[in-house]
Amino acid sequence: MLESRYKFCIPYYEGCHYEFRDWLVSGQGMDYLSISMYASMYKAINAFFPKENIHFLFFEDLKHDPRKFYDGLYKILEISQPDSLDLWRHSNPSLSEPELRAIKKLNRFKIFRGDSRLARLEMKLFMKLASRLRDPMKQEDEFRWGTSNFHENIERDFRIENAEMCKSGVFPEARAVQQIV
Repeated sequence: MLESRYKFCIPYYEGCHYEFRDWLVSGQGMDYLSISMYASMYKAINAFFPKENIHFLFFEDLKHDPRKFYDGLYKILEISQPDSLDLWRHSNPSLSEPELRAIKKLNRFKIFRGDSRLARLEMKLFMKLASRLRDPMKQEDEFRWGTSNFHENIERDFRIENAEMCKSGVFPEARAVQQIV
């Protein structure tokens, strides 16, 4: 979730040119980090709603088995699925790492701010320039968290949160990720 938001942030968030760590400690990054802690979020929501009214759906399930994911979603909502549900449409492809790096650099020279027509035209130009760096023969580069303790601590916190959700019975034990000690 954090990786996805960071990659989305670069082209569209007020000329963002931060590296991942810098973005993560920015206001937007900290907001996303705080809502990514599912156990804490669950405890807060559970103070107002009974456990049986709280459901978690996993993005990984959507990626690996869209049919099963949507079956579960529509079952929770207690409505019938539309007959023509296109499960394999990809309308939001991620940018490659070279494209993201180029846009981060171009954003340093951004002239127009906000959602004005000129700002959209400027971003369209940036995206067109960056798209020249995409290698259609190469798969997406793997995103790397980094090597500092900062990233290790965040990953450890996520694992602890995940373990708490399993202990409370919200996630099945199969969802548990080994805890870093």
